[in-house]
Amino acid sequence: MTETRMTSMTDARAMVEDVEGLPTLPTVVSELLERSSDPDATVGNITEIIENDPALNAKILKLVNSAFYGLPRRVSSLQTAVSILGFNAIRNIVLATSIINMFHKRRIGFDSEGFWIHCLCTGVACNVLGRRVPGEQDHSEFVYGLLHDIGKIFLIVHHESALARVLEITREKSVSFADAEREVLGITHAEVGAAIAEKWRFPEALVRAIRYHHNVEAAGPGTTEAAITHVADTLVRALQIGWCGDRVMCPVSETAWQTLELADDQIGPIMDDMLNGLVAASAFIDLIREPQPV
Repeated sequence: MTETRMTSMTDARAMVEDVEGLPTLPTVVSELLERSSDPDATVGNITEIIENDPALNAKILKLVNSAFYGLPRRVSSLQTAVSILGFNAIRNIVLATSIINMFHKRRIGFDSEGFWIHCLCTGVACNVLGRRVPGEQDHSEFVYGLLHDIGKIFLIVHHESALARVLEITREKSVSFADAEREVLGITHAEVGAAIAEKWRFPEALVRAIRYHHNVEAAGPGTTEAAITHVADTLVRALQIGWCGDRVMCPVSETAWQTLELADDQIGPIMDDMLNGLVAASAFIDLIREPQPV
């Protein structure tokens, strides 16, 4: 890793630490993140934490039973859902649900729905790509995409004037959001997002996916989560679904493409699967559009 990248992360961590009023994760999410990483945790341990929040429990069951997860039969208990999908998948559903709710409650001057639609589609694309990568998959890829741009929300909420200038530069110079951020702030939303993810004790793989989704080369060889997130984000940008802050069409990183061992003739089928997956993810779209308390 270059000294510049290390300095950028140091600056991003300092920016996050300097903010007063940075929201903390709900207790249920913090407990779940800690418990699900415990090799001795049981299905009962996990379900007990979630069931302490009846509203969250109901949302989780709705999402688990949606077409996105394609379960062979409807499940009515969280314990059954955990048994079928596994700890990681349920943890990530809880994490995604909670983060969307947290930031939906803030009145921020940008296309909130378009932003989350972009992130949702990127999550779907990550899921599609994850199924094509050799090795056991556990739905973790979906949350990589859903939360990859979380740093943008932080910057828009806490550095509104700077981000207004960033958006202005993207239009004036036709550059990417990340390039404009470097010009204005010296760091990008990817590094800020990774700093937040570290502070909230997200799984290491998720931190890497967020941090390196615009710079797979810096992640080191074999960093599959960064490669998946980068390719997914790039393909979603090509489809122009949702809002990501710019309309720049960046090329797919050769390093990411090689890491995932993808062939050029797979792009078409991947795009088709992405669009089908977005239809199946309608329950998540409902969550994004759900009215929030004032």
